[in-house]
Amino acid sequence: HGVRVDGIAWSPETRCDSSPPIIKFCTSAADMKLRLLTSDLQDKNEYKVLEGHSDFINGLVFEPKESQEITS
Repeated sequence: HGVRVDGIAWSPETRCDSSPPIIKFCTSAADMKLRLLTSDLQDKNEYKVLEGHSDFINGLVFEPKESQEITS
C-alpha cells in the first residue's frame, strides 16, 4: 500500500474450502483510493486501484449476492 489502510471488506466470493480457493477483498486507504485484491493462491493474482473519491472513505462493503459491486 505505502499508506495507512483504513478499512477492509471481504467478498462473499472468498472461499478456502473449494478448489481452487478464491481470496477476494477490498481495502480503503488514507490516499482516498480503493484497492481490490483477488487471488486463487496459485497462478492468478490481480490487483486493481480504484480512484475517484475526493474525500476520505468512511466505509466499504461488497454487494452480498453477486459480489460484483463495492459501495464506499
